[in-house]
Amino acid sequence: MSRLYKFTLFCLCLFCSINLAAQTITVTGKIVSGEDGLGMPNVTIQIKGSTQGTVSDFDGNYNVKVDSKNTLIFSFVGYETQEIPVNGRSSI
Repeated sequence: MSRLYKFTLFCLCLFCSINLAAQTITVTGKIVSGEDGLGMPNVTIQIKGSTQGTVSDFDGNYNVKVDSKNTLIFSFVGYETQEIPVNGRSSI
């Protein structure tokens, strides 16, 4: 085999393995109060084990890009913090 063919095959395999290992998805959702069912603004959504995350908007909506195996940590002053595994879901 020619060197160019081997190099191309190597790059293709490397690209595919990296792409399979990092299954990045966008998770969206709406955080609502259990008391009145209204959206909760400014809830912190953090990716467990990192400093990345987001905050819910005025209506409680959020979206965050995560690895499909990550866990999200939801926290808000005065409420119990919750850890929810993504498990490949795009809506939590």
